[in-house]
Amino acid sequence: MKNFNYLFLSLLMFVLCGNTINAQSRMEERLREKFGCASEQEPLESEDPTWYKVGQNGHVGVCDYRGVLLVPLEYDDVNPSWYWGYIKAVKDKKTTIFDIRNEVKVLMRTNYEDVRVSFENTGFYEVRKDGKWGVINNKGKLVIPCEYEDARYSKFNGVDYCEVKKNGKWGEIDMAGRQLVPCEYDYIESRWHTDGGNYREVKKDGKQGVIDKEGRMVVPCKYDEIILWQFTDGNYCEVRKGDGWGVCDKNGREVIPCDKYEYISPIKKHYVVVSKGTVLEYDENDKIEEIVKNGKWGIYDLEAEKEIVSPQYDYIGPEQDGVFAFNRGGHYDNNKLGNISGGKWGYLDTTGKEIIPAQYDAVSRFENGVAQVTKDGVVSTLAHPLTGTPAQKSSRK
Repeated sequence: MKNFNYLFLSLLMFVLCGNTINAQSRMEERLREKFGCASEQEPLESEDPTWYKVGQNGHVGVCDYRGVLLVPLEYDDVNPSWYWGYIKAVKDKKTTIFDIRNEVKVLMRTNYEDVRVSFENTGFYEVRKDGKWGVINNKGKLVIPCEYEDARYSKFNGVDYCEVKKNGKWGEIDMAGRQLVPCEYDYIESRWHTDGGNYREVKKDGKQGVIDKEGRMVVPCKYDEIILWQFTDGNYCEVRKGDGWGVCDKNGREVIPCDKYEYISPIKKHYVVVSKGTVLEYDENDKIEEIVKNGKWGIYDLEAEKEIVSPQYDYIGPEQDGVFAFNRGGHYDNNKLGNISGGKWGYLDTTGKEIIPAQYDAVSRFENGVAQVTKDGVVSTLAHPLTGTPAQKSSRK
């Protein structure tokens, strides 16, 4: 019976998909007959009907699924799936923006060969003229002249900025054109990508560094990879040179030099889990793809600037509520960091003492003072070893 039901459902899905495809084909055929060509585009919103780019006599426009024209057949090119509810239409190197979110209306007619509108529609538009980019406001006034190879408008904490590219290098200006960050970087992170906006990643000559909100260099551009988000909540960031990982403070000083460890886990408070002897493989984007060989793991105190646990465990998790979960005898599943199988689990405190010895087959993080642990097939809740929250009932897996 189960096989029959499965076969029936598969056949039903096949028929429904076939009917949908046939209906789509008939719709496109009707549009071809009416306009001469038709090509389906992605819906601007998932609940909206499908929009079509249609053409006639060498010109193009946009219609809906009924064949009703939304953008007249008078343009050299249109993009009906452009951003959220906007259509860009170009004629004689002049761009018109249509707003079709509620009713079709012309949002702006410009003399620019290209216009970019952010999904937030903040009132500023990036425009291109003669191959160069600038920024206009919603009245069409040019506020940043079209003299840059690229321009990216950004708003952060109520203040408007623009990242600009000149002579192949990125920098930043304000909307009055004052240079905030010189155009000397291969890459500069947008302020709104950062949490707090006080520190941003930059790249120069293929190496990464960090600047502060005033554009001053904090961490010099000499690293292959920087994990910056910890700067927001703390005083440190992880850095990598080649196969070695280290930690920098907000003065650019290497608290942990990059030739000491092969891997460093995300920083929690002022503790970091470190690994010696681990071999990692990186992808084409210089990001960790898999672990080739597992080394040994320890703990480093960044405030005290010393190891509190030398690399001796097969895995240590990040600090949580004053404890670290550790594993002895385990190995990585599918060569992915953090996927540990086998071995026994226990817990360390922030001095490096084994407050719960390795005895469990699996453990979880502590939540509300308890963690779930498994031993010999029995799942139970473990009281936090430091706070002493009462444990609850056990159950067999």
